[in-house]
Amino acid sequence: MKFYILILLLIGIASAGNVVQVNDKNFKLEVVESGKYCLVEFYADWCRHCTKLSPIYEELADLYAGVEEVSVMKINGDKDGKRMVKKYDIPGFPMIRMFHGEEVIDYEGSRDLESLSNFIQQNN
Repeated sequence: MKFYILILLLIGIASAGNVVQVNDKNFKLEVVESGKYCLVEFYADWCRHCTKLSPIYEELADLYAGVEEVSVMKINGDKDGKRMVKKYDIPGFPMIRMFHGEEVIDYEGSRDLESLSNFIQQNN
């Protein structure tokens, strides 16, 4: 039984491992100056829509894990991402934006894997 639980925990850690967590301190370096197409979710722990999106977003990150020019990221806009929320005028959570250098594109589609993946493909 302990082995089974350990396997489940490792699978959970592995699947969550491809979403890159950023914050106010490293946002410029990791996102703006990275040279990559960075899909960034601005979220808050208390947001139920963010919680619902989380497994889909993790699956999206897994899907793009081997694509060098794309990063799937998130920033907690209610904790260590408050300055970026203000800087990028984030109206609410979750908010998803594609960053490529200084260029920023709002994501306004459905919060499903196919729609998010199509958005990445169309904007890189």
